[in-house]
Amino acid sequence: MAGKGKLNEDGITLLRRLCAEVRSRHPGVILSAEESTNFKWVTDRPAENGTERHQAEIRDLGFHLKWNMGFAYDALSYFGADPEERPQLDTFGWKRLAWYLAYAFNERWVLPFSHDNMQPKSLLDQMAPNKRVGVEGQFAQLRLLFLYMVGMPGRPLMFMGSEIGEGFSLAQPVDWELAAVDPDKQQLRSWVAKLMKLYRQLKCLHRQEDRADGFHWLDKDSSSRCVYAWKRLAKDEPEAIIVVNASMTHVSPYYINSGDTSGAWKCVAATALGDCVTTPRSARVVMGRAKFATELPPMAAQIWVPCECEEAVDEAALLNFEVLHQEAQPGDELRLVGNCPELGNWVVSEGVIMETDADTFPFWHTSMRIPLDVRNLEFKMVAVSAAGEETWEPLRFNRSVSIIPGVVQRVSIEFGEV
Repeated sequence: MAGKGKLNEDGITLLRRLCAEVRSRHPGVILSAEESTNFKWVTDRPAENGTERHQAEIRDLGFHLKWNMGFAYDALSYFGADPEERPQLDTFGWKRLAWYLAYAFNERWVLPFSHDNMQPKSLLDQMAPNKRVGVEGQFAQLRLLFLYMVGMPGRPLMFMGSEIGEGFSLAQPVDWELAAVDPDKQQLRSWVAKLMKLYRQLKCLHRQEDRADGFHWLDKDSSSRCVYAWKRLAKDEPEAIIVVNASMTHVSPYYINSGDTSGAWKCVAATALGDCVTTPRSARVVMGRAKFATELPPMAAQIWVPCECEEAVDEAALLNFEVLHQEAQPGDELRLVGNCPELGNWVVSEGVIMETDADTFPFWHTSMRIPLDVRNLEFKMVAVSAAGEETWEPLRFNRSVSIIPGVVQRVSIEFGEV
């Protein structure tokens, strides 16, 4: 009842003691609260200069994390509105997507798109329908929403099925099989995988999630054109710039104020209406002007990092595969599929085609780079006949190999044999 000026002192005492006892007896356990009232404060954290918490005498409940319900509902209401109405949307006088930063450092936040946000409609169905672009536009907006979540200070949380645009129902499971043959859903899944990989690799996206000096606005949509840009920072780590164009307008050129008067920047993730761009681009800062230009198609989002950070983003392990398949026929293909985008996320048509010739048959070969965030690679071989028939390896369990950084690994197997 905190929002109505009433406090349950017995309940507060109980929760404080509960958190203290769990922390004392079970170090390492994480206590997370889903809390939707105006109670202050739920999580333990040092006060940040300039924040509301810094100005008050605080005794918190002792939780480690708190779900940010307002973040989720504000973001969904923004992307659920017609793009033409978005320039007028605000929350307490702030531009709708910028409002979160008014209180972002008062608690230790989880940014949740949970089961509550996926019923009765999926996240995809809550994106604003547009007569000109239809479902394609909804997928584009959902990609923007996920980048906004990953790019803001806080810990991203998603519920199963949201990475392929599915909803949540107690009566019906997520239709993973149908999603596997839907190009739009697979494109969305690959985009989510890319974002999660970058969230782990770029330390500026997760090391200072609770500190005001880990975030800096570059553009709070001051011109009401639904373009936002900000920096994420971490001590002694390369920074990242995130840009979101949530409009149907093509913005070109769009100048990004990098804050540096020299150097070069590389785009490591980009999405736009109708496509999920995977080819990175680079731009050099205009000398003396501390800015560089990019192009923002409708419903576009980009993540930029300094070029010296590129190697850290592209860290990968090299694997050499050799497969013996004696029953293959001329015209057959042998494909490698597995649990990462590089192996098609188990989609045969997107798996790696292995190579053979008259000199090496019946041995098939391929070499590939696997990101280091894939600690345990699971995979199988699939034989595809000239007629398109697929034959998976008849193994009860998936094959697996542990990724070892800095080591070139060789994987030698026989089709269908352990």
